[in-house]
Amino acid sequence: MIRAATEKDVHRINESMIFIMNESVPLSEGDLQNNDRFDENIPFLCDVINAQDGIILLSETDNDISGCLIAYGKLIPEGCPFYRKRNILEIEQLFVMPAYRKRGIAKALLERVEQWGKENGFDEIALEVYKNNKHAKKLYDSSGYAVAKEKRNKRLH
Repeated sequence: MIRAATEKDVHRINESMIFIMNESVPLSEGDLQNNDRFDENIPFLCDVINAQDGIILLSETDNDISGCLIAYGKLIPEGCPFYRKRNILEIEQLFVMPAYRKRGIAKALLERVEQWGKENGFDEIALEVYKNNKHAKKLYDSSGYAVAKEKRNKRLH
């Protein structure tokens, strides 16, 4: 079942995000014990839930969070010399818990957020994906997402 999250869900969502983060970049024992660092996600999650232009979608299986998608609006204003005015729905986070992968949950979450975006006046959806995340790239390609730009990072420390 896919539904919009409420503030009652934020701690469960946060715990799931920590699990997923640890899966991709293992956290030290000290990081995991210092939950204050991760509590910073709570106000952000509440802001998205309460924003008119944001949504958190949950996929639930047997009362467990099996997947989650976090998206919010971004307005490119008129007068920005390189872009026409448009409303972009930015997907900040999309994940499926390991025990529930390969069941179409990510695709269902994408389809639901696309529907929500159309209903709420967005012109397009944008997201970022790590270049080595082959499964996510395959999902986005099969769902009609095209590469619009390349982002490069450089560590300073």
